[in-house]
Amino acid sequence: MEILQLKYFCSAAESENFSVTAAKFRVPPSSISQSIKRLETEIGAELFDRSANRIKLNDRGREFYGKVNKALQLIQSASQQAASATHPDIIRICLKVNRRIATAAIEKFRIENPDTDIIVRHSSSDKSDFDFIISDGDFPEQGFTATDILFEQVMLAVRKDHPLASKEEIDWQLLKDEPLISMNTESSMYSLAMRAFAAKGLTPHIAIQSDDPFYIRRAVELGLAPTIVPSLSWRGQFSDDIVFKPIPNIKRVTCLYQNNNTPVSKNIERFAAMITEEFRKEAQLFKAE
Repeated sequence: MEILQLKYFCSAAESENFSVTAAKFRVPPSSISQSIKRLETEIGAELFDRSANRIKLNDRGREFYGKVNKALQLIQSASQQAASATHPDIIRICLKVNRRIATAAIEKFRIENPDTDIIVRHSSSDKSDFDFIISDGDFPEQGFTATDILFEQVMLAVRKDHPLASKEEIDWQLLKDEPLISMNTESSMYSLAMRAFAAKGLTPHIAIQSDDPFYIRRAVELGLAPTIVPSLSWRGQFSDDIVFKPIPNIKRVTCLYQNNNTPVSKNIERFAAMITEEFRKEAQLFKAE
């Protein structure tokens, strides 16, 4: 019985879907299925009821999940405390949104706290590895405390000569068939567009997708298609040929998620306070412009 095997089981127990667990850990679904089958053989009991292409956690599985999940949390807490004792000045951050603002705040913190090492990643299959996660408001992970640090109006970035540029406010009926450009399906920008349209019962026409923010900006400026962006995060990223038109009643919330299992050191407290303050200052500066 291995820790990774138990993590696979807990994830599958929560989603009741091997494919979702496989995507989370970036392995083939067959690896998850085989790993859990070996676990069931080892403990001598089936943990899921299987039918066709569906799985459902059974009573034995629910009881096993409750105990294993607590055990994994204890192991994670113990490993973090041990790491903290050996490397007391490391802060691990998963930065998923608002990279421009967050990176500037992280650099400022590092200058003021030169003995603290900062590890920044932009994605990870195991979010419990991080002390902080900066993401938008639909982050579902348990074990974290969320603090809202920024509210942004959702805007349409469009060339000045585009017909939509003359509108004071973008009507949803105008957008439902409008070709748009967005980043890939894993990105926060794509999720933002999908959520904004879904709130109105619509589906966006994503005509162009790219992994490269530079290409997104370039495509908008060439007039290939508009894009949906949060008002503050992409401030100053486009030329003067681009105008921003508000999309009514849609906002993006950026949250600072703090790992509840991370020992609250002075560095952790200072970082949380500083990054919250830097986002607040950025919002005030934006309002003043």
